[in-house]
Amino acid sequence: MPNVDYGAPCYKVFVDGAEVPAGIYTDIITAEVRDSLNMANMITLTLANKQTKYSGGNDFGEGKVLKIEMGYRDHTEALCEGEIVAIEPVFPLKGSDTVVIRAYDRLHRLRYGRKRRGWGSGQAPDQTYQMVIDKVAQDLGLTPDYDDKPPTDLKFNFIFQNNEYDIDFLKRIAREIGYEVDV
Repeated sequence: MPNVDYGAPCYKVFVDGAEVPAGIYTDIITAEVRDSLNMANMITLTLANKQTKYSGGNDFGEGKVLKIEMGYRDHTEALCEGEIVAIEPVFPLKGSDTVVIRAYDRLHRLRYGRKRRGWGSGQAPDQTYQMVIDKVAQDLGLTPDYDDKPPTDLKFNFIFQNNEYDIDFLKRIAREIGYEVDV
């Protein structure tokens, strides 16, 4: 373990892989990470928004990747990484203007809407679970990782996603075949 100065806690903020400039750190009021088992993890940054300099999305634009590292001066570790989904300017009657930047990890993509669709001919086992999982992931711009054990030999006649969110559907079929879903 490296020599760590435990008397100097710190955090670092990255946007699209690059650490934000030092001037942005002076405007950060709060940096919060909410970790959840069944929902998307969320990053919330609240910044002083003098002259609406962060409201335009130049530094923190929607769709950019926001990452928070926390730890100590000489040693930080990634706590959460997510896509920026909202830039919320706040203009109170009293006090300073602020802006709230919200980012969710990729799990939020799996909750876009309930779907009804099916796979397989119903006549013979001609589809694999891997084909279904790959298709759902591809539709959302994600890449599945099977830890070198893809479910290629597990076939079915027909499988139906019945008014389910993609994450609920994937968790259901993962349970059926003895796998887990982690985003």
